[in-house]
Amino acid sequence: MSKRNSIYSDNISVRYRGLDARLLQLGNGEAAIQFTRDGPQTIILTHDDLKSEMQYGHLLFPSEKVKTPGSVKLTPSAILEKHRIDTYVRINREMVGPNSAKGVGGLQTRRKAIAKAAEILNDKNPISPSTLAELCKNENEQTLGAAYKIITKPVRARKPTLPECVTLCVLSVIDEEILLKLPKNLSITHILNVVKEKIKKLNQPELKAPSRTWLSKFLKKLVWELHPKSGLKATEFKKLLRNAHRKFKTDYPLRRVESDGVFLQVGIVDDDGNYLGAVTVIFIIDVHTRGILGYSARVGKGEDSSSVIHAIRHALCEKKEGTFSTINGNTWPFHGVFSQWVADGGSAFISVPTISYLTMTCGTVVETVPVAAGWLKPFIERFNLTLRLNFASQLPGYVGPMDDQKQLEYSLKENAVLTFPEFKHYLECWIVDEYHHTPHSGLGGKTPYEAWEFEIENEWEPERPYHEENVELPYGEQRVAKVSGDAFHLGVTINSLRYNDEDGRLQDIARHLQGLGHPPRVNCEFSKNDVSKISVLDPRTDEYFIVSSVDSDIREGTTYEELKIKQKIKKSLMSRDKPMVLANDKNLANKKSELAAKNEGKKRRRQRDAIPEDLADAINKQSESNSYTPPKSFSSQSLSDLSSPLDDIDEDDDGIFESD
Repeated sequence: MSKRNSIYSDNISVRYRGLDARLLQLGNGEAAIQFTRDGPQTIILTHDDLKSEMQYGHLLFPSEKVKTPGSVKLTPSAILEKHRIDTYVRINREMVGPNSAKGVGGLQTRRKAIAKAAEILNDKNPISPSTLAELCKNENEQTLGAAYKIITKPVRARKPTLPECVTLCVLSVIDEEILLKLPKNLSITHILNVVKEKIKKLNQPELKAPSRTWLSKFLKKLVWELHPKSGLKATEFKKLLRNAHRKFKTDYPLRRVESDGVFLQVGIVDDDGNYLGAVTVIFIIDVHTRGILGYSARVGKGEDSSSVIHAIRHALCEKKEGTFSTINGNTWPFHGVFSQWVADGGSAFISVPTISYLTMTCGTVVETVPVAAGWLKPFIERFNLTLRLNFASQLPGYVGPMDDQKQLEYSLKENAVLTFPEFKHYLECWIVDEYHHTPHSGLGGKTPYEAWEFEIENEWEPERPYHEENVELPYGEQRVAKVSGDAFHLGVTINSLRYNDEDGRLQDIARHLQGLGHPPRVNCEFSKNDVSKISVLDPRTDEYFIVSSVDSDIREGTTYEELKIKQKIKKSLMSRDKPMVLANDKNLANKKSELAAKNEGKKRRRQRDAIPEDLADAINKQSESNSYTPPKSFSSQSLSDLSSPLDDIDEDDDGIFESD
């Protein structure tokens, strides 16, 4: 069990719709939101309203230790665009006033704000009123405010100019020649020659080295924040390259970690051979040792908050023997609280649940870089390429990049043979037994394992997370669910999957809420990466506790994608036409007709020991009454057996696991 801020807490800091505030309990199921800055006047909301606001990400509970989620890294052009957007939003808010709930204003107000801002900025192409409304909404609801649209702006996919293995060679040379060393004399010619030597060692004559122009542009991207103006002299550019390593330099492990997702074209099937899809894996790498702190995998394309949070949890926690796969009996020592977490602006990495989880567990500083700007997190990018070349290419069913698939005579689905547990087994064995024990050029020839052990031997120790009991709780998705059953003995249902606890704590909470005149609904948190259990908030103690699924087919670690396949198969089996043997028997139908004609007009005699005809109606009426209390001699298990399977259906459950 663990204690955590919630809607029932009193006098705590919150962030409501993008504004700092205090949450104050008023009693009678109501609370006040008191804004701490020049915000609107204090507003009063019910606990049900607060639950809804929290469910949609409008109410956030930041840690008292860390007030802001972190910084955003933007290119010079993006910085100018952010200034332009902020000016429009600021002037519109000034015209709308502090009493506006949404801070958007009407159409005429927005038109006046646009005209004034365009005059100040000398903007010849001002934004439209609808665009301004959207920007104001982002400022209120997104953790990164107006920068949200800038860093997540979709980039048109272009065919890579270089193969992945060539890009890997370039990244490794940058790692060795610039980031690892502090060269006094550095030239692009030298770097290009080293890249050519690495490409030759691949023994693939068709591979060509990048041009000098391409390499020069790539290196300039690496140090973009150090030269916001173009037209640098050659000597100035070389000086910047020599100092580029400073922003990536670390003095100890966990000082800086980088995270990213990689989509692997490996087909996955379930135990019965049903196709599930390809795999997306989230990795977190320690820059100082290049060790993998944690990962999470899911079937399907794209990242979600649950997967990112699952990877963070894996990175923070100590990996005990027996919790991961290894062939050579190696350990996985990499873990602990990291100081700086670097990821791109993907929605899963900057979502409210992700930022809230980072703040809650370790208070780390979050640095967000623009999407498709891999040179700002080069270490995880290099690892992703290594993963594709050295691991994925060895797996059965891997079909390679999309361009390679077009030349194949079979599809990803047709070639899928691995189950999800098998994929995780091979991935963990490769990380623990091969990658962590392979000499790394960026570490001066040391392996990641040796680099970590060197720091441990020099009396460095990883820091444990704040409120460590919170780390293991299922987290990532939120839902307010109803406790079902006449006696609240059926637990809660999320996405047609029932959860209940053997101790009857859910039942006690529902009775407590009913006694206060509140509906029997509880706040639940869960993860798509493991639907076997959820976290439930106890409003009496402000503590979260774990509740498991009652479905025996749902094993620990079952993902949401696997659950959907199981439910689809079950629905298909249940919808099959059943044989109507007796109903189609003409002889039996004739006998029933003859018997009905013989007894026409006669009343049925009552036997002395027969069950009264109205007993079933009496039982149904009694079960429908809210005041019905089962006999004390009945156990909760027997009640569950007597209850109709339809009683536990939550009509408000309209799809819990929504994509990010």
